[in-house]
This record gives sequence, structure tokens and C-alpha cells, in this order.
Amino acid sequence: MNKDKNMFDDFKKNVLSNKPETKKQKVIQDSESVLKEEEPFTFWLPKSKMKALKLLSIESGSSLKSLLNEGVDLLLKKKGD
Repeated sequence: MNKDKNMFDDFKKNVLSNKPETKKQKVIQDSESVLKEEEPFTFWLPKSKMKALKLLSIESGSSLKSLLNEGVDLLLKKKGD
């Protein structure tokens, strides 16, 4: 029993000491955003919609930001008519 406990303790020490490096995203505010009077906005999308947006971004060569801004502009125009 003592041997099993020692093996478990050794295993636990090994696992806890070898934590994978976590990457942190660095957020940099674009200086143009301040000049354009933009505001940050965070929201949640279903994974399927996010995947579709990313694919559209790649295919069109546009950023996610520009695609979302275009969508908001279309919605505002539609609702304003």
C-alpha cells in the first residue's frame, strides 16, 4: 500500500510540475479606432455561425470586423426604410 501511495505521489508531482504553457491573447487597440470613435463590443455566436463567418472572411479576403460592420450596416439600412 505504501509503495502504491509513493507511486501515486510521484505521478502527481510529475503531472503538476509539467503544466502546459498557456497562451494569452494580447489585445492591442488600433490607434485609428480612437480617431473613428469606435467602441469595443463583445458577444457570443453559435459555433456554426462563427465557423461560417471565418470561412467567408478567408474566401473574401475581408476581416471579421469588416464583415460584421457590413452586416450591421445592412440591418440598420433595412430597418431604417
